[in-house]
Amino acid sequence: MADNTVERLNYFQRQYLGAQDFIDAQTYQRDMRRRHNLGPHTWGIVTGLELVERPVEGGGDARDVFILPGLAVDGYGREIILFRPLQLDPALFLRFGAANHYSVWIGYEEETANSNNIFNCEDNAFNRIVETYRIYVEPDEPQPAGVVVDGNLAGPTNPNLKIPPDVSVPYQELPGDDLALWLLPLGEVRWDGSQFLAAAEGRLSRGRRYAGLVGEALLAPAAALTIRDRLTASLAAGDAGVAVTLEGSLQVERDITAKDDVHVDGGMIDFRQPDGSEEGLFRLKRLSSETTPGSDVQVKIGNASAGDNRFAVVSEDDKDRFVVQDDGNTTINGNTTIDGDLTVANEHNLKLDGGQLQLQKMGEATPDWGIKVSGEHLQFTEPDDGDRVVFEILDSTGDPDSPSFRLHGEAAATLSATQLIDLTDGGDTTLHTHPGATTTQKGMVEIALSSETGATGDSGARLVVAADDARLLTVTQKTDLTDSGLTTLHRHPNGILNNVRTVQLSANNNTDSISVNLGSTKRVVAFIHLRAMDPLANFDRGDGFFADIFRVDGVRPPGGSWFGGDHLGSNGSNSNLLPGLYTGLAQTITFRLRSVQDAVVWADGVVFFEDP
Repeated sequence: MADNTVERLNYFQRQYLGAQDFIDAQTYQRDMRRRHNLGPHTWGIVTGLELVERPVEGGGDARDVFILPGLAVDGYGREIILFRPLQLDPALFLRFGAANHYSVWIGYEEETANSNNIFNCEDNAFNRIVETYRIYVEPDEPQPAGVVVDGNLAGPTNPNLKIPPDVSVPYQELPGDDLALWLLPLGEVRWDGSQFLAAAEGRLSRGRRYAGLVGEALLAPAAALTIRDRLTASLAAGDAGVAVTLEGSLQVERDITAKDDVHVDGGMIDFRQPDGSEEGLFRLKRLSSETTPGSDVQVKIGNASAGDNRFAVVSEDDKDRFVVQDDGNTTINGNTTIDGDLTVANEHNLKLDGGQLQLQKMGEATPDWGIKVSGEHLQFTEPDDGDRVVFEILDSTGDPDSPSFRLHGEAAATLSATQLIDLTDGGDTTLHTHPGATTTQKGMVEIALSSETGATGDSGARLVVAADDARLLTVTQKTDLTDSGLTTLHRHPNGILNNVRTVQLSANNNTDSISVNLGSTKRVVAFIHLRAMDPLANFDRGDGFFADIFRVDGVRPPGGSWFGGDHLGSNGSNSNLLPGLYTGLAQTITFRLRSVQDAVVWADGVVFFEDP
């Protein structure tokens, strides 16, 4: 039936039928079955026909390869059936001398049978045709370039006759010669030139093509549809299951339930109204930058910016726990743990609505410190001690530019910002006693070590400091200064006078130099003072004595110097008379005293310095 008609026999009484009539009836049934194979189905392997390997007994690494029973349909709709396992014949591979993987194919084949026909004397007479198969290895042209439609070859080479990419066309002109070649790939085996070896992973099934279904609707008669690997009775834990690929959009009218991971490759989750409107307004997607490393998970919550749209995490009772509005405002209701930095950008605020900012040591479950607002007061608390307030800033005057600070002991033991500036003039302060202070005076601060308990009520407040802090008074110093009494906080403008270092110099017709090293750079006032001179003879123009500061931190001190004459040398020489006074920053001061001829002289080097 190579023409463009579908024709079947019409039987009637006393009709004369010949062999061609029966052939035509058989051809009609056969061709319509093949067109059905290519109509609601696509060509390929229907089931079975897998390549499997078995070790050769006593053969070392050698393998026997078998093709399992199965059914396939080629591109002409012809069935290829294998009823029992077929061992792959090594003779098919003898033409390949190189060790490699080689593809195995199967094709439709016909054979004649039962040629002993007693009613026909012709030598080539037979009364059976066997539909069978043939195995091919690495065929040159396993499939035709297309199929014939309306007398023309349709396929990729003929754009005027479009057919589906799977080339399963039931309206094609079936070949009159049933031996027309159309092969199906079964996989690849490994051949080393003389025997089969174990194939690399995935090669036994490489290139296999399975038959598919064609239609607009798939209807489930019992309201349930299962897609499962045909060789698996049910999906067990750890099984990969079936990989389903949908090339296009999917619309689901009811729920989707995922019992494992959900992967979104490069797309987004788009939340719309029930009617499908508001596309792209509310979405969740991964966003990668072409210029910077890393990616973002981006949640879009509408096109507005007035705070009406929200991204909300709620509890079982629909109470808001974490809310981000489209204007950027974020609200947290409940406990939230953040393992990393928290940044509030673009000059926006971090607000605590009646709660407190709690700080704790790493790994501890209970916070050690808290900061909270109580009324108009900012309080520093100890949450692990009943939220005991240890320090607070008060707005007791109603003037926001002049708050008061209170260390908790007695409520009236406060010192305002204005009082602090008045006492210190914005400068440095020292802490010492005023003899005669009484325990009833307020604004006092008692210095105590962390190991001391202190005397309750002895002062308005207690300040506990580390015992090894060199900037604070030791227990002995505190006792000596205060006689265990009270202290007040105020300024000493001349604090530099508390620290002084002196050295003595002498010279007799020579030069004496001595350095004072303060251990670190400090603010200093240094000068050399001539104490006495004892002449040994009458002075003349060749006699003299000179006192100066020779070096500051190893270099000449700044300022003018005298030079020239018999003893001072040219400008820049070490014999110049250098300044005798230096003020500024320094760690090492070097004093110099010189005597020329008839005099013995003595001097003092003095350094006043300030400890930071």
